[in-house]
Amino acid sequence: VKIWDLEKGKCLHTLEGHTGFVNALAELPDGSIASCSGDKTIKLWRDQTCEATLTGHTGYVRCLAMLPDGTLASGSSDKTIMLWNTKDGACVRTLTHHTDEVTALAVLKDGTLLSGSNDTTIKIWDLEKGKCLHTLEGHTGEVHTLAELPDGRLASASQDYTSKLWREQTCAATLTGHTTGGEG
Repeated sequence: VKIWDLEKGKCLHTLEGHTGFVNALAELPDGSIASCSGDKTIKLWRDQTCEATLTGHTGYVRCLAMLPDGTLASGSSDKTIMLWNTKDGACVRTLTHHTDEVTALAVLKDGTLLSGSNDTTIKIWDLEKGKCLHTLEGHTGEVHTLAELPDGRLASASQDYTSKLWREQTCAATLTGHTTGGEG
């Protein structure tokens, strides 16, 4: 993991410790950093030092998202989402409902967690109960990116060369035009 001075275009620090490729980063509430990797771990970095290594996933950790309560969510090629207490490094819940790799996570303004997967679906989660509330279907390829738009709609992008806009669990629009894809 490299920390950059954007104005000078200069690397300030290199954080070393993962033994696999780094897939994603997330900023923790205290300003420290979480990184996830192909080595199946999540590392918590404070002041350029690895303070904790979170283990529990059995596959590559592909994506991270911070929940409003300070819980860290991680999605993995093991088809699970794990929720972590970043203060003590404990896994507080494992969400299982996808049938393939979890490749994208997003947190809505109201704190709802969304996940996208290579199973072509998007899931909306009730984190208190640990259950999937809704499954959004419509993509024919792996879902790689999720975002909430300012007007409250959800946007998703997929390996199927489309982006979709969702409102109230329904696909409101499919945006086409890309002719090549790639892992995102």
